[in-house]
Amino acid sequence: MMLEEKIANEFQRYFLSMMATSKENIFAHSDEIEVRKQIKNELYEFIGTLNEEQKEILSVQSSLIESVYRYRSDFYSADDDISCQDFLNGWMKSVMS
Repeated sequence: MMLEEKIANEFQRYFLSMMATSKENIFAHSDEIEVRKQIKNELYEFIGTLNEEQKEILSVQSSLIESVYRYRSDFYSADDDISCQDFLNGWMKSVMS
C-alpha cells in the first residue's frame, strides 16, 4: 500500500467513526475533525519531500494522522503561529529518533 493510500484510509476510518456518533458529539469534535483533515492534506504534500528511507519508516507506523495530531496538541497550542511544514518536520524528527 502506498503512503498516500495509508493516509487516506486512516482518515476515512476516523471520519466514518465520528459520523457514526451523535450530532452533539460531531459538533463537540468539529475542531478536531477539521485539524485532522488539515493534517491529512499537509501529510500528502509533506511525503513528497521525503526520501525513500523516511517513507519506509512512515509506512510501518500504526497511525500517522493520530501521531501528528498528538504531537501537535502536545507541543503546540492553537494560538501558536507555526507552519504545518515546521511542526511536521518536528514530528518527523521525533519519529526518526
